[in-house]
Amino acid sequence: KHIMFDGCTLGSLNMKDADSSSVRNCTIGGTQLRVAVQITGGSNADADTLEGCTFTALDASGSEPAIFMGYNAGGIGDADTDSCRYFVQRFNVFNISQSGSTSSTFVKHFECPNFYSYGNRYVLTSTTTAAGDEGNYCVLFRDACYNGVMRRDTIYVNNESSNQSHQGLMFASGMAGNDKSNHHFAVDSCYVRVFRGNAVYLQTMMPSLLMRYNVLRSRLGTALDVASGFNNTADDPRLHHNTLLGEQAVRHGDYANTGGGLFNNIFWGTSSSACAVGTAVSGSNNATNSNMSDSNFVYSTTGDSTRSFYYTSACQSPRTSTWAGLSNDTHSYWGDPALTDTTWATL
Repeated sequence: KHIMFDGCTLGSLNMKDADSSSVRNCTIGGTQLRVAVQITGGSNADADTLEGCTFTALDASGSEPAIFMGYNAGGIGDADTDSCRYFVQRFNVFNISQSGSTSSTFVKHFECPNFYSYGNRYVLTSTTTAAGDEGNYCVLFRDACYNGVMRRDTIYVNNESSNQSHQGLMFASGMAGNDKSNHHFAVDSCYVRVFRGNAVYLQTMMPSLLMRYNVLRSRLGTALDVASGFNNTADDPRLHHNTLLGEQAVRHGDYANTGGGLFNNIFWGTSSSACAVGTAVSGSNNATNSNMSDSNFVYSTTGDSTRSFYYTSACQSPRTSTWAGLSNDTHSYWGDPALTDTTWATL
C-alpha cells in the first residue's frame, strides 16, 4: 500500500493487490498492463492512480488484451472482492498495436466500478486479418463497470490496413442489477475516431448513461450504434450535445421498452449509397419507442433531406411520417451545420 513510482523508466507494469498506490510520469515498456487481475485468493486495486505515463509497446496480437483491468476472464467473480475499484488514470498515452490472426481486445475493463479517466490518449493500430474472442473491441467496458467517468479522452483507431471492423468504445453487460450492469456511466467531452467500424457501440444494459459534448467519427461505419443499449433500462440514457459523423450518424437498435434520449446533437451522414437502414443519417428497423430522439440538427453530404431517417422500410425527412408519429425528431431540423473542415485527414 501507499507506494509511488515517479519519473521512472519501467520495463513493464502490473498493479496487483495495490491499494492507494501511484505510478506517475514514467515511460513504460512491456506488451501488457494488468491492474488487479485475479490471483489466488482474489485481489483488489483500490484507489490507485496512473498519471502522466507513456506506454510504448503494448500489444493485443495474442489471446489476451493489451490492457486488462479488473476481474479475470475465467469467471464473473464478485465485484466487491475481485475487481479494480476507484482507479484513476490521467494524462497517459497508450500506444497499442494489433496484428496476426488471433488478436484480442485492445483495452478491457471487467468489474471496474467507480473508474475515473481524464485526458488520456489511446492510439490503437491494427493490421489484423482475423480477430479472436472480442478481438474487434478497442476500449471495452464489460459487467459491473458502474459509476464510471471518461472525460476529455481521445481514442484513435487506425485500422485502415486491417480487413476487420472495430468498435472504438464499447459497453456490454449481460447481467442486470446495480452490482453488475454498467449503470450511471458518463462519457464527457471525448473524441473517438475509427476508420472502419463503429465509433461507439452500446450493446446492452446502460441505465442512466450520460454522453455529452463528444465528437464521434467513423470513416466507414456508424458513429453511434445503440444496438440494444436501451433495453431493460429503468432510467433513460441521455445523449446530449454530441457531434456524430459517419456513413451513418446513428443506428437505433430494435427495442420496444423504455425511451432513449438523443437530444440537441448534430447528426451528419456521409454515405452516398441508396438510402437504407444502414445508410440513412439515422436508422432503425423495428424500434417502437417514443421520445427517443428530438431537437437534433440533421445533415447528409448528399444534400437530400429525405434520407434523414430510415424507419419501417422507408426514408423520411425530419418531422414526417411514421418516425415522427412515434414522437421522434418532431422538433429536429435539416440543414448544413457549416463545420469548417470535416475531411478525414483533418478531423
